[in-house]
Amino acid sequence: MIPNNQFRLHNEQGPSKKLHSSYLSKSIVALVNGHCLSAFRGEDTRLTFIGHLRKELCRRGINTCIDDNNMGIGESLSLALSKAIEESNIFIVVFSQNYASSTWCLDELVKILERSKMREKKQVVLPVFYHVDPSDIRHERNNYEKHMMAHENEFGKDSQKVQAWRSALFEASNFPGHHITTGSHKYEINLIEDIVEKVYKNIAPKPLHIGQNTIGLNPYIEEVKTLLDMNPGDETVRMLGIYGLGGIGKTELAKALYDKIVQHFDAASFLADVREKSNRINGLEDLQKTLLLEMLEELQTELGSTRKGILGYNAKQVFLDIACFFKGERIEYVEKILEEFDSTSNIIVLRNKSLVTVEDGYLKMHDLIQDMGREIVRQEAPNPGERSRLWEYEDVIEILDEDSGSNKIQGIMLNPPQQEEVDWSGDEFEKMKWLRILIVRNTSFLVAPKHLPNHLRVLDWEEYPSKCFPSKFHPKKIVVFNLHKSHLTFEEPFKKFSYLTSMNFSYNQSIIEIPDVSEVQNLRELRLDHCRNLIVLHESVGFLKRLSHLSASKCSKLRSFLQRMFLPSLEVLDLNLCVRLEYFPEIVKEMNKSLKIYMTNTAIEELPYSIGNLTGLVCMEIPSNKKLRYLPSSLFMLPNVVTFKIGPCSRLQKSFKSLFQIPLAANVHPTLRTLHFQDGGLSDEDLFAILNYFPKLEELIVSNNNFVSLPACIKECVHLTSLDVSYCTKLRKIPECNNLKILDIDCCVNLKEISKLPSTIQKVYAKCCFSLIQETADMLWFQAAKGMRELEVLMPHTKIQEWFDWVSYGGSPCLWARGKFPIFALALIFEDAVGSPPRQNHYPQHVELHLVINGRCVPCKSYYNFKIHPHHVLICDVRILVGDQEWLGLDALFLEHDWNLVQVSYDTTSNFFLSSWGVCVFQEGTNMEDVQFLCPDPKYLDMSQKTVVPTKDPAQERKQMIQNLCLDQKVHQMLVDLLAYYENRNDLAQHSDFSFRIERLYSAIGIAKEISKQTKAELESRGSASEDEKHSLVKSFAHELAAMVVGEALISGHQGREEEQRNDSHQEEIRRRRLYDGITDGLVEARKSFPSLDIIKTRSVALNKVSRVVWMFIQPQETELYIEGIVNGLLEARMSFPGLDMWGTLHDMLYRRGMETLHDIICPLIDLRVIDEEVKAPLGVVGEAASTSDYQGSDPQQQKLIMTTIFNNGMMDGLFEAQKSFPSLDIVKTRSASLNRDVWIELLPDGKVVLPTVEMRIYTTGILNAVLEAKLSFPGLNEREKLNAVLSSIGEPPISQSARLCVGSRKDGILWQILNPSQPDAATTIFQGYMDFQRRQKDT
Repeated sequence: MIPNNQFRLHNEQGPSKKLHSSYLSKSIVALVNGHCLSAFRGEDTRLTFIGHLRKELCRRGINTCIDDNNMGIGESLSLALSKAIEESNIFIVVFSQNYASSTWCLDELVKILERSKMREKKQVVLPVFYHVDPSDIRHERNNYEKHMMAHENEFGKDSQKVQAWRSALFEASNFPGHHITTGSHKYEINLIEDIVEKVYKNIAPKPLHIGQNTIGLNPYIEEVKTLLDMNPGDETVRMLGIYGLGGIGKTELAKALYDKIVQHFDAASFLADVREKSNRINGLEDLQKTLLLEMLEELQTELGSTRKGILGYNAKQVFLDIACFFKGERIEYVEKILEEFDSTSNIIVLRNKSLVTVEDGYLKMHDLIQDMGREIVRQEAPNPGERSRLWEYEDVIEILDEDSGSNKIQGIMLNPPQQEEVDWSGDEFEKMKWLRILIVRNTSFLVAPKHLPNHLRVLDWEEYPSKCFPSKFHPKKIVVFNLHKSHLTFEEPFKKFSYLTSMNFSYNQSIIEIPDVSEVQNLRELRLDHCRNLIVLHESVGFLKRLSHLSASKCSKLRSFLQRMFLPSLEVLDLNLCVRLEYFPEIVKEMNKSLKIYMTNTAIEELPYSIGNLTGLVCMEIPSNKKLRYLPSSLFMLPNVVTFKIGPCSRLQKSFKSLFQIPLAANVHPTLRTLHFQDGGLSDEDLFAILNYFPKLEELIVSNNNFVSLPACIKECVHLTSLDVSYCTKLRKIPECNNLKILDIDCCVNLKEISKLPSTIQKVYAKCCFSLIQETADMLWFQAAKGMRELEVLMPHTKIQEWFDWVSYGGSPCLWARGKFPIFALALIFEDAVGSPPRQNHYPQHVELHLVINGRCVPCKSYYNFKIHPHHVLICDVRILVGDQEWLGLDALFLEHDWNLVQVSYDTTSNFFLSSWGVCVFQEGTNMEDVQFLCPDPKYLDMSQKTVVPTKDPAQERKQMIQNLCLDQKVHQMLVDLLAYYENRNDLAQHSDFSFRIERLYSAIGIAKEISKQTKAELESRGSASEDEKHSLVKSFAHELAAMVVGEALISGHQGREEEQRNDSHQEEIRRRRLYDGITDGLVEARKSFPSLDIIKTRSVALNKVSRVVWMFIQPQETELYIEGIVNGLLEARMSFPGLDMWGTLHDMLYRRGMETLHDIICPLIDLRVIDEEVKAPLGVVGEAASTSDYQGSDPQQQKLIMTTIFNNGMMDGLFEAQKSFPSLDIVKTRSASLNRDVWIELLPDGKVVLPTVEMRIYTTGILNAVLEAKLSFPGLNEREKLNAVLSSIGEPPISQSARLCVGSRKDGILWQILNPSQPDAATTIFQGYMDFQRRQKDT
């Protein structure tokens, strides 16, 4: 709550009118009524610093005016000032060069310091040293020495007044404050804003003063306060409800609680009787006014009414645009769009009034305030077409459908929750002459727009429906073109757009070339991501002086990027996954702006020497560039670069060796802090050179390389705190490293020894290091006894050391303690549950640990997850489970009982369990008599039965989900296995799609890197994004990753296999059957979870849009076909049953069939079901065939295709079943003969409905026709037995014995004969009889 402040500037006045004009040269006093007093030297600061300070205080709601009336002529100034000082909470003392020359200023300073030491009122002194060094004041140097000598001469050296002044100056100069040196105007403004912010935060809101004794309420107040769980710096929004009968004091308790906590907030309001008041006429509007008026205390702010604006016209427009369109957008983005309304300053005004906030650079607004702003717009007119802004999609669609818009409309946002279609003429925008903002998403238009307003500043249209803009569209003040997924082609150069700053054409598959942009010189952002057909960028793109962000990631056909480049404002260049990009542009001039470059998986072979002109480069990530063979030495001599991430790329080894032969110049000091060079073939000598050339390295990741030992000089790398040499299978020894905090030696299977671990070590990851000698293993175990904070060690072991204070088997770790909370380390060994499927060791299980005291889970800021492998031990410090603030408060929880139960609960998958655990208490500062491992008193036995684990918020659950996927680890390991596999195969050249598989492999490497980066970004985020944003990011990468396994659809079979097309029809039939079996088996498995799944219909649709599985490991053809069938069947089933766990079902089928190798290949994709559960369409599938979900609505031709497929499937199933009894049966010949006959046979029910669907009737007809055709050659074949055997194989019930056979003609549809099924050869008799009848007809 911000008070109604008045900021008064008092000109100095003496005892007589004659002296009035001279006081401006002395001192001026600034008083904020009852809150802030500022003392300063008028002639030094009045026209500069104080003027700006007063203006900024006014902007923050503290109104200023010059007040000469409150202190009349002849009134004692000292009394007036004393009263002002007594009423003030904050004192701003501005020390300038001539401050000490004024006795008035010095007297005032003495009184201020005296008052600030009094305890009855909280008062703060904020000194500002304006162009003066605090030490000059403290030691009386320069001007301060001169002025104090003058005072000594006037009042005497031993004068009590002079001594008080000197003491006050010395004391004030030691206060923390702001030191303003000679600098820019902008520098002063920034400091002023900081000062005003401190003043603002120190003005406490007013309590309610409820006027009654609340002593009796105090225990209840304190109890309710604990429920709020308020911590310093915590900005979490909390809601608390008090429930009970009327009249028991709920309101009084709420008021008393309000008074207790109100001083902790910048603004506050207490709204009583909300239900009653909201039911009155204009009640909700009045409550909104009250809320804002109490919080802002500005009587002229009436946001609920259109009669009076918000701090003027421009501020109101900014407020309404944010409320209607821009909540949640980047503040820089909004400021540029609304620049015509002086947006920068007015957003500050809105922030000061708490109408908007800014979090991480994004604009936020409370829902209640947003609703109020939108209500203002609704009150403009009853007809939406006459309002200034439209955001409700129903209103917008109605206006477009009925062409009822007007020139009053300034902004439109059309964003329906589900895809909508607009049937319009395309001329509807012609009436909206003053439309500034147009945002269209999730909507399709039957006709492209024929007119767009030229007043537009924002055109944000997803899937813009035309290849070009209307001919008369030339928005001279356009700021943003956000046209992702559009169909624009841009065949002509861009026109002159002086205001245009952002263009986003991502996901446009129509763009082939970006034309001349030289007329768009103010462009700051150009996004062309996922434009898969983009080939060329015009050279003018490389010379946009204000361009700060340029991204063209995943433009897979981009070849001609830029030949030359000078982009002095560039901060981000993203060319990730541009797999055909072969060169990097020449840098023609120095670019000193801080710059990050991302180029994962390109075809670039070398970087130009002119890259040395990128003097502002701070980060370059160029992993997985398989063709990269040269890095110039100028790259590593750049003055500001701190991060290089390179590899896997073995060709660069020579570049490194030649680089390190070049001696460093005396004035060159490489600034590199982070170097990643995985899988680069580095030797011991290469690593030695790296450590010598980059002495300031802090993080070094050189995993999967060839060195045998680390150089001894690593001990001298005093900055190195994180070292990753995982998967270095030749590594034998780790020498001493003095300052390491993190050491990763995972899968160094031949590593035997670690010489010595430094005292700074916190984390050691030694997964699968089975060769460690006993001394090294003992050293790792002994870390548990050192009491190191944040300790985390993982290594192979199945038995906990005997010297631990306590070792137990099963259950959860626990101990009993009293007094001070003990510091201890845990040792945990997890194992796979008996009977669970085997897992590869490099895929860990995630285990979440919680610290529980007396049955209550200790809260912490985040949930700590450990990646643990079976047959490994995790050693960790208990303090890693709680935040710093929570740890400091643990002792308070121990006041509850004499003895307190401490438990560590764990949460993991059902097939993973804790087999044994140990506790090692850090004995320094701990009395071991206060720690017990068995219950010290029977009265506490019931305490362990209640354990409360707090519910996670959605953001934390999201983070844990991503962690559980281990995508980066799984994909990385899969790619390592793939590389090893290809290296050992000699027969790959004979496979027609070998080059395609290699290309997919390297694409997968790039995707893996991207997944890893994005996963880490989500884990580090504050979780403020929307749910859609949270899910879409990782889900999109799941699709990319799944594309490694499921390729593009190939209609009518497997056209990609050339050898298949050359073989005879008999072999083709066998292959088709293998695919068919896979589809059937997959659907039968899926129906166990979804009993209503229609196998016949789903299988028929799946066969008409077969998707090919692209195998990274080449398998036997029959196996590949069978797996393809399973995948295709499950994909189609998931169209009707989105909850189907496709990868989990595939995993179970492969495991049960003993396909361990394939199980391991698929394993990295199994967990994708977690993030892919919302996908409604199959991955990687395209084609014309209808899905099962929309089968009923397909056109007649489509239905005929599906029905024909079902009939053919029945024939094939019947013939394969018949072949089991008669191996010599020729399936192809028999089927052809049956199809050529002008006859059909089907079953008719007798009394009971035995064929519930049309599909089943057609399917059984196909079976019977084929089997009866086979019976002509094999009379011993039992058609009913084979029919029921086929039906049983797909889980359908057998056909009733009472069903009858019907024989008819396909040509004329007549019914020939119906016979009782009890006759043994009825079917054959009917069949042969009908054919004889046909022959007689022909003879006649």
